[in-house]
Amino acid sequence: MTHAKPEYNEAKGTVKTGEFRLSYPRLQYKYNVNTRKEDTSGTDPNAKYSLQMLIPKTDKGTIKALEEGLKRAAKDKFNSVPKGLKNPIKDGDELAEEKGRPECEGHWVINCSSSNKPGMVDRHRDTIIDARQELYPGCFCRATLNAYAWEHPANGKGVSFGIQNLQKIREGTPLGGRAEAPESAFEDDLPELDDEVVAEAPAKKASKKKEEPKEEASSFFND
Repeated sequence: MTHAKPEYNEAKGTVKTGEFRLSYPRLQYKYNVNTRKEDTSGTDPNAKYSLQMLIPKTDKGTIKALEEGLKRAAKDKFNSVPKGLKNPIKDGDELAEEKGRPECEGHWVINCSSSNKPGMVDRHRDTIIDARQELYPGCFCRATLNAYAWEHPANGKGVSFGIQNLQKIREGTPLGGRAEAPESAFEDDLPELDDEVVAEAPAKKASKKKEEPKEEASSFFND
């Protein structure tokens, strides 16, 4: 399947990215960067869903679309692009050297967040239920984002990206020492149980079916 090119949709004010490597995903629950805690109860007003994108510097199309979105958001709020505008697109080569993050080398790095849970689908556009398991640091995705401008008394003026929808495209080498997949951890086959042992095993209780998220992301990735 050939994916559509990255683009900025001026009518919708959204950016569709090309493939990027996922880092620091906080998508199962909201996360408060100040307290460094997940908001499992959904009661923390300062917590957000968030992720970091590692975009190859060779992907000129995605960067062009992102820059178009940034400029439009700035002009809509400030009537122009102000000098000293805070830019969310960071140089991964600098982060690799300064922060000791070799995975950022050769990439542009962008943080995205949202107060609303983003729509999440796999490569077949089926809804992802367990984001913690499926959307791990190191896998490859693409996304739809919205750019918005802001102004703060202490931090000045800037533009940021909000995450709307996310599609997992393929697996990748996990970042940050993620545990290996269970099917790989238990490669050896166990012997079959005797009929008597099976009969003595306690019956399993019926598990409740997980409720799927309300977000519909499949329509955003129909190519």
